[in-house]
Amino acid sequence: MLAAAYCSSLATAQQQPEPPPATPTPAVEFREIHPDARKLIVDEIRLQLQTESEQQFARFTNQIENWLQIGSGVVAVLGALLALVGWRGLSNLRQTIKNDVTSFVRTDQLFQAELDKKLTMISETSTAKANDKTRREINLARLDMLSDKVSKAPSYSALERKAMIELLLSVKDDTDLLKTDAFEKTVQTVVESLYNADVDFAIDELEDQLGDYFGGSSPLCNLLIRHYGERVLTDADTDEKSVARFRKYVAACKARNLFELAAPFLLALTFRDKANGWSGAIDATLKQLRYLTDDEKAFVLDRFIAASKAPPEATITFRQAREVELLAAFFAEYGDKLTKACEPKA
Repeated sequence: MLAAAYCSSLATAQQQPEPPPATPTPAVEFREIHPDARKLIVDEIRLQLQTESEQQFARFTNQIENWLQIGSGVVAVLGALLALVGWRGLSNLRQTIKNDVTSFVRTDQLFQAELDKKLTMISETSTAKANDKTRREINLARLDMLSDKVSKAPSYSALERKAMIELLLSVKDDTDLLKTDAFEKTVQTVVESLYNADVDFAIDELEDQLGDYFGGSSPLCNLLIRHYGERVLTDADTDEKSVARFRKYVAACKARNLFELAAPFLLALTFRDKANGWSGAIDATLKQLRYLTDDEKAFVLDRFIAASKAPPEATITFRQAREVELLAAFFAEYGDKLTKACEPKA
């Protein structure tokens, strides 16, 4: 009886002239949207409509059943509609619905309004995402060009430095971008240029915003342990936050099997401060060196030997001169123990 009623309702619907469907003005003209935005819109519609929750899908089904009173046939119609909507563009979506669904049910203005509402929301959201994505890509391209220019120039202006930092921070929330080798290389170029220019406050600003990212990158750990190691070792007025950052990158180096980069700074700093228990702390660090590879041990030992033999004219900045002085002082007292700790494995 349900089938008969359904067929009867279809026959009645075919005999009656169709009311012209309402055509609300779309929030965004699809043809005017950037090609990347159009692709995102289609992908968004497919994703959202094909992964609709059971509760939401049931709500749509019940609404159509109430509106059209055609029973279980609507489920099949919605299934077909769902597949069509998922793969077709937004510009001709209304015509697609009319052409492909007319043979099953009368086009209903309430249903169109509900679908238009959903598509408008998706359109606005997707367009915003596309605009954000395009903006990030433009900023990244500008950052690449600027960092490349700065890396090759003997100096750069405060405006260029400010622009680099702003551009880098503008893309810091793009998790997909942060996973790429290209982005890591660009960040490395920016940080290295700031390090070479001794712009401590700019590195601190980036570290505040991207510290977790820095700590997860071996090349950036290399840069940051060098930067904060030199700062805490050579600056007379080192603040507690810089010391905390140094300790953070000592831990990051250990976690990434880069302890040979941190050990020279750690040993020289402990020796310089001679805080309570300093001698035991040095012995503990020397014991850790025994677990390094032969090449890593050689790297640590060579740092101290080079410092002890470096002539004064070999250094060009105060920090470098002070670092060499403190490494040489440590080696003068602990050279034998350090050499023993760095002996190659039998």
